[in-house]
Amino acid sequence: MDYEVQIEHVAARPLASSRVQASREQLGPVMGREMQRVFELVCGMGVACVGAPVVFYHRFDEDIVEMDVAVPVNRVFDEVEGVRSTSLPEGEAAVITHVGPYEGIGAAWEALTAWVQRHGSAPDAPCWEEYLTDPAAEPDPAKWVTRLYWMIT
Repeated sequence: MDYEVQIEHVAARPLASSRVQASREQLGPVMGREMQRVFELVCGMGVACVGAPVVFYHRFDEDIVEMDVAVPVNRVFDEVEGVRSTSLPEGEAAVITHVGPYEGIGAAWEALTAWVQRHGSAPDAPCWEEYLTDPAAEPDPAKWVTRLYWMIT
């Protein structure tokens, strides 16, 4: 699949976020469980979820993935049970849209990483995935839309 990189301005916005680790084999199940936990905790506090969930990757080794599972929310809040109030970074980002199952997202990350390297952007800048399609609402993985972001400013 050919990927086209777009440059977009990302506005800072509050997030409800939880840091977790998982093996690569357990990445999907751990991410799904933690996302559900974050949704339930913030809704239980009266905080509104106002956008598609995101996952920030901090470490992606052969064995272990460390990530923040997050949901955009309408306001900041006090930390509860490891879910804390954080924010999307503001600035310009290189963005790729991946359509299809999550198993194919590696090719999109390879394309975005190559673009970042060619354009001299910081290799350790924040990067994340935004999940625009809820698999519970759309059972066909071929229709799932995920956006990949890499901050460049």
